[in-house]
Amino acid sequence: MKAFSKMKYVVLLVAGIMLSACNPQERAVEDLRSFTERLETSYSSYSEADWDDALAHYSEICETIEQYKRDYSPEQLEEIDRLKGRCQAVFVRHAVENGVDDFMQNLHQYKGMLEGLLEGL
Repeated sequence: MKAFSKMKYVVLLVAGIMLSACNPQERAVEDLRSFTERLETSYSSYSEADWDDALAHYSEICETIEQYKRDYSPEQLEEIDRLKGRCQAVFVRHAVENGVDDFMQNLHQYKGMLEGLLEGL
């Protein structure tokens, strides 16, 4: 009888874990958490297609989180905002790095434009 009782407890525990893992609002936070870690560790090797995919995936996660926003606790909302901030920092870093590269590649063009502007004044 004790073996049956222990087995029943194990089954209930596993079922509880599975149900919590299937909870879409919790899954969205976990997706954001794992996406943030992956983005922070791998962004330096991303191609432009990877950046497009990352931005699309981030947007999907944020839309899902927004659907359940009223169901999150203040602590969960704080974690969500922190994770979003970390992702946005990586996106901004990428944009700045690309902007500097583009600027340096087109410096001669900007010089000509500036000279023309100054002549026009």
